[in-house]
Amino acid sequence: ALLAYSSILPLAAAARIVNGLSGGTAGIANTYLVDVTTFEERPGYISNLTAFVGIGLAAGPIVGGWLFALGGVEVACLSAAGVSVVNFVFIFLFIKETNPSVVAANAAAEAEASAG
Repeated sequence: ALLAYSSILPLAAAARIVNGLSGGTAGIANTYLVDVTTFEERPGYISNLTAFVGIGLAAGPIVGGWLFALGGVEVACLSAAGVSVVNFVFIFLFIKETNPSVVAANAAAEAEASAG
């Protein structure tokens, strides 16, 4: 959203730096899939994820150009920010922790809280 209202170069650069710091989501998604799939399921899910990332890379500029034509930089950037917010909410609400030590610690804390 910051990029949508950047009127000077340093502000636009700051917006891109923040965006770059939040990158790497495809690698994180691959890691999550490895954690939650069996060895036999893994190639299919990883292939699907790779295909969807490719589709997104191809369709993203097309959708961004269409949004820019509709309302300029603000509409394109704010739409991208909206998609990011929806993704964050979905992940926060529906994606469960997969690290076994964290899962065990959370289960122990819940058991202790309910017992005590």
